[in-house]
Amino acid sequence: MKRQQQGMAIIMALLIVALAATAAATVLWQQSLWWRQADNDRARADIRLIADAGVGWAGDILAFDARSSGAVDHLGELWAQPLPQTEAEQTRISGQLSDAQGRFNVHNLLLPDGKEDAVQVQLYRRLLAQLQLPAALADTLLDWLDADDEQRPQGAESAWYAAQQPSYAMPPANRVQKLAQLRWVKGYDSQVLARLAPHLVLLPQRSALNVNTISLPLMMALVPGLGRGQAQALINQRSTTYFKDKADFGLRLTGNLVPLAVEYGVRSDYFLLQSEIRHPRSMLRVDALLLRNEQASKVLWREEGVVPVAAATNGES
Repeated sequence: MKRQQQGMAIIMALLIVALAATAAATVLWQQSLWWRQADNDRARADIRLIADAGVGWAGDILAFDARSSGAVDHLGELWAQPLPQTEAEQTRISGQLSDAQGRFNVHNLLLPDGKEDAVQVQLYRRLLAQLQLPAALADTLLDWLDADDEQRPQGAESAWYAAQQPSYAMPPANRVQKLAQLRWVKGYDSQVLARLAPHLVLLPQRSALNVNTISLPLMMALVPGLGRGQAQALINQRSTTYFKDKADFGLRLTGNLVPLAVEYGVRSDYFLLQSEIRHPRSMLRVDALLLRNEQASKVLWREEGVVPVAAATNGES
């Protein structure tokens, strides 16, 4: 009996030791988790401070350009150069500004009274053809943007969207602010949007194209009859001798070519910022649309996305 009691006492002692060790391990694990969470929170706060600084840098560069040479915007200016990659305390930031008015503005498709702008629609159809995309994309986009419920020949109105699974409603045109929102439009799948992304933008209001920054397909769409070779020659020219005004652009067109009667020029007010802040454990991507003036640039929208560093690394080529 005495030996049995001693054995039970030893077992109880071992159980108590095991429980104590488990409790201690749990406390240490929770403490480690807390410290890791605190460290991650601090890192995220630091990353966002750096992101704010990057957006501020972009605004200052644009405001300086507006004061010094705001009459003409071209790709040889300081704003068009990439932000030199900067590193501080294991965090790297890089960024690039681009001219939003070097892209076709979706909101140009409608006139201020909400009716279709026939010449702008022609320009968009020509751009779709240059990109080898279906012409029907113009009809579905116009139906999405306009206020009526009358379906165009190749378009889609509320009945089509209501019949989808799941069904969804068409938002007012003024709520469509970013290219990614067009994924709800019939025909605008991820592949189409990827093809359109370098040439398309959604700005708060109608805007003029800047011929100093438009892409080759958009230049060919703007000037009927302009061949790829001549368009490339114009792009090569402007890299060393930018277009000073509309008249200068017209004089460099040969063969009596005339641009479509849409608004275009050599000055821009809207710019897009894309920046990345890389930390050992994560990467923050920041996209923003800025409206420039001489005093300070205004951020119209800003979008952030945190990407785990492993995923970011795997996505690199």
